[in-house]
Amino acid sequence: MGLCGVSDGKETAQCGLDKELVGLVAKKVQVHRMCKYLGVYMVASKVETDALVFTDARTLLCEDLHKLGWLADESRDKLHGVELSKETSVHSHNSLIQIWVIPTRKKLLWRPASL
Repeated sequence: MGLCGVSDGKETAQCGLDKELVGLVAKKVQVHRMCKYLGVYMVASKVETDALVFTDARTLLCEDLHKLGWLADESRDKLHGVELSKETSVHSHNSLIQIWVIPTRKKLLWRPASL
């Protein structure tokens, strides 16, 4: 909200896709933070990473992760906000790990059981 004036992730993503400066900056900050947290978790867990699973923001994040040998194949990925409808592998044949997109089921709402 403080960076681009909207709090919804889809609106922020759309600002970035529309090449609005505030949207691009907000998206770059988000991706930077995601890369930072991913790196910290990898080091702290002390285990080998087998796969990376996304619901969104994968294209920008994978651009920064290529330095680790984690390579997405953009021709397999749906770009520009198009949502994939089923589980899809988007890693390139020479990626060191698998990269998957698993769509969310946002229409399902969690409701607490009545007491």
